[in-house]
Amino acid sequence: MLVEAEYARELSKEIVPLRFEDRFKPRGWLGMLCGGKLYVKFRDSLAQFDDNMRELSKQLKNALDRDRNKQGITCDMDDE
Repeated sequence: MLVEAEYARELSKEIVPLRFEDRFKPRGWLGMLCGGKLYVKFRDSLAQFDDNMRELSKQLKNALDRDRNKQGITCDMDDE
């Protein structure tokens, strides 16, 4: 993970953190990297999986839009 995180930082790409364990608290470099970001919580029941996937999709789309705006790229994407 450290290599991927360093690569994302080098490319100025956002990280969308996911949480699979209730009690996990990121420490060290991971804590600094993810501090202040909203986690997509996949630790909930399977009944909430669809809601979690929608939230992940929303966060990824927002991150992609911000990245495109930084680069001056415009692209229309239909919301599904």
